[in-house]
Amino acid sequence: MKRNFTITVQLICFALMYSLFFAGCINVEEKSPSQNQSENVTIFSTSGAQQAVEVLSNQFESEKKISVLRNYASTGVLARQIQRGAESDLFVSANAQWVDYLIKKGIVSEDRSVAFTSNSLVLITAVSENPQVPKFRSDYPENKLLELNLTIGDPGYVPVGNYSKMVLDNLGWWNTMKGNLLLAKDVTTVLHYVQRKEVTFGIVYHSEAVNAPNVKIVAEIPQEFHETICFFVVLLNKNNTNAVELFNSFNSRKSREILTERGFLPLEEHCFL
Repeated sequence: MKRNFTITVQLICFALMYSLFFAGCINVEEKSPSQNQSENVTIFSTSGAQQAVEVLSNQFESEKKISVLRNYASTGVLARQIQRGAESDLFVSANAQWVDYLIKKGIVSEDRSVAFTSNSLVLITAVSENPQVPKFRSDYPENKLLELNLTIGDPGYVPVGNYSKMVLDNLGWWNTMKGNLLLAKDVTTVLHYVQRKEVTFGIVYHSEAVNAPNVKIVAEIPQEFHETICFFVVLLNKNNTNAVELFNSFNSRKSREILTERGFLPLEEHCFL
């Protein structure tokens, strides 16, 4: 009787171990390497290229059924974040300076950056305003310059500010006006100041002005007064195949046509690193 009881207990224990072993094996799938890799793409982009990045990213998301995560700020801020280790697959810059910065830091190679579109500068005011518009010439009266209520991007931080300062320098206006200028952290902030009528005029990219509400263009700024405005896209993570595809799509003929419709300009021959 005792022997039969021992055998029964052993059988029960064996059955329990057997069932627990297979229970632990149920629904366990070995994922392929492609399933473990993230399909999403992260872009760090200058605020001045937001219109371009939005339209191209939305199109890519629709085609690939993935998410393109976007972070907009001034070019210099983003470049420094990337240099300090912030993770991004692509970087969009509003000039060559910050691309060169990352190349010199050894973060990216020159063959993984390309110019994809160009732009111009315009003078804007609020839609409801009708101020006297300054003439972009070197002999414009100094007393009228002192009366101009103008905002530009901060030349120390954002490319749109650098281009704007070039204009004022080349016209001989900078020294007269610099104490009265309202400096903005990026081109979006310039737009906001004008939209809220905190200032009379602002200098922004043409693409921003034509797509922004409650502002109007009152003057096209001659391109002879500043360097050619070029936007670059940089591939930071070549191991993300979707990022590589999006990088290539930025410089496609189809994308250039889309951007031209949104107020950007065809690439200039001077747009190179």
